[in-house]
Amino acid sequence: MKKRFRDTEVWKILRTVLEMIALILAIWLMIQCVDWLGGQVKAEKMWVICSPDDVLLVRESPKKTAQATSELTPGTAVETSGKVRNGYTKLTDMASESEVGWVRSVYLVDEAPEYIGRTATVVSKGRLAARRCIGGERIRWLKPGSTVTVWFRTSEWSVTDRGYVQSRFLQVDGETND
Repeated sequence: MKKRFRDTEVWKILRTVLEMIALILAIWLMIQCVDWLGGQVKAEKMWVICSPDDVLLVRESPKKTAQATSELTPGTAVETSGKVRNGYTKLTDMASESEVGWVRSVYLVDEAPEYIGRTATVVSKGRLAARRCIGGERIRWLKPGSTVTVWFRTSEWSVTDRGYVQSRFLQVDGETND
């Protein structure tokens, strides 16, 4: 009795290889779709939050090595397209729907920052992490009772002379927490 090709070891190996190629192709296609969509969400207004002596660079593409085209100062309102790629958010001019450039997402907040310019006391029960940027790596610990200068504040984050800290753990001098 003659063996059919589909019953041979060669066919089993060939079928396994074809299934692997199909799986790899499907994964590649999903990655391309996600990249094409770019993490698309609805356009919204956001604000720049950084130290008063610093600026946020607007770049041509979502890369650290991309050419900087302009600078944004702290508190500047911007319109985003909703696209996020490589940790950068795409800015647009909503009136003309033209692309403006890309900025680091960690320096954007969804509420207007309030300029404080006063000292504050750390009121956490334990050490408070000061970070390089919003949600970024810890650069130092702040002890309870220590003081910092708060430059800008939103309900979640404060920009201080020691780094970015969570606002709920700071008591600004002259204000009461109700």
